[in-house]
Amino acid sequence: MLEITGAGALAAQMFTAIDKEIPSGPPDIPKLLDVLTRNGVMVAV
Repeated sequence: MLEITGAGALAAQMFTAIDKEIPSGPPDIPKLLDVLTRNGVMVAV
């Protein structure tokens, strides 16, 4: 995992949302991508 934070960063908010919304075990990828997107993360594959 790589975490880069700075002024206005949403990393702490993002990890809190992941903790609240994504249960333990194999992740629900579409839901995880939604949480990441809502917190300013761009995922490229």
